[in-house]
Amino acid sequence: SGTVGGVAATGYSGAIALAAAKKFLPASSQAVFGSELGAISGDIEFTIWIDRRHRIRELTETGRVGAAIARATITFYGFNQPVTIKVPPVSQVVNLGSEPVSIS
Repeated sequence: SGTVGGVAATGYSGAIALAAAKKFLPASSQAVFGSELGAISGDIEFTIWIDRRHRIRELTETGRVGAAIARATITFYGFNQPVTIKVPPVSQVVNLGSEPVSIS
């Protein structure tokens, strides 16, 4: 037990065997993400914090990509609050088309 963003939450940790999980992806997703998923080796470890209303408050994932360790943390807050979205200027927009994108 702990708090995330001032809210009481319960943390759970585990690991996802990516090689086993890939078979549950639809064929179209396997085609799009196949090379990216192939770059990840071993299991993906995770810690997820869930509040009393069963909402995810924070998710951290750690995995090995090539020789590097990659960690991503996403924090969720402001549920059911209004959101203002501003379209970026054209100079900051790139059309990726239908090709998958790989970030190195």
